[in-house]
Amino acid sequence: MSHIQFNKDTRLELAVLLRAGKTQAQCGALLCMPRETVCNEINRNKDEDGIYRGASAHAKYLTRRKNAKRAQRKIENDKRLRRHIVRKIKQYWSPEQIAGRLARVVGHSVVVHETIYAFLYEQRPDLIVYLRH
Repeated sequence: MSHIQFNKDTRLELAVLLRAGKTQAQCGALLCMPRETVCNEINRNKDEDGIYRGASAHAKYLTRRKNAKRAQRKIENDKRLRRHIVRKIKQYWSPEQIAGRLARVVGHSVVVHETIYAFLYEQRPDLIVYLRH
């Protein structure tokens, strides 16, 4: 079998199959997934009461995905860099200018302009008005 991941629909289907009394092996066969994959999904995402619910399992998955790279997020974890970016954005610098100037001063790329845009749109939407149109 090829590598298949769970999505929202398959999680909901799995919850229905388990409620109908199917075994993990039967669920895996019906979903065209290995039994081990089904077992891992159930153990990883079941609720505190031990019952697997598709909607809450998908919510847990989304939370894990959101927090997965939190330690690697440069702007969120570096106060000086964040202050510098906010200050330059308020001076109407473009994210490309900020990233380029930082790279010239430091000697290597500190942050790319796409990361600055993502930071602005996700964390600081109030600063979007300072972007050039």
